[in-house]
Amino acid sequence: MARAGWSTTGVDLSRLAIRRARRKARQAGIEVDFRRLDAARLPGLIGPFDLALDIGCFHTIPAESRTSYVGRLIELLPPGADYLLYTFLANQEDGNTWPPTEAEIHRSFDSGFSILSLNHGTDRERSSAWYHMRRKPK
Repeated sequence: MARAGWSTTGVDLSRLAIRRARRKARQAGIEVDFRRLDAARLPGLIGPFDLALDIGCFHTIPAESRTSYVGRLIELLPPGADYLLYTFLANQEDGNTWPPTEAEIHRSFDSGFSILSLNHGTDRERSSAWYHMRRKPK
């Protein structure tokens, strides 16, 4: 994203992931604001952001913290902003909280986002999906 000219902020809880990402950005000659943060709360992060890209974050957040994650996204993304989500999906409602079901994702994001597209797939023999969502008007 930074290479394409976007002002970019990268978030991860892992020190190692942030260290590796910083090294790759330096080697590529691009500037990225990397932050080591709890994604469920995103403390200290100030928007607005035009786009949020989540590759494998939502499904790793404990089920009881997913509501706060979505709430923070609603705070950080203004109406009309895009949210791209890649997630593993549970195959059915069986009471497990990992990975989330498609129904849970729809319930979780319905208050603040419209789903523009959903593409199902398989990754490492697990059901997965790419969602393109747009922040709803207030």
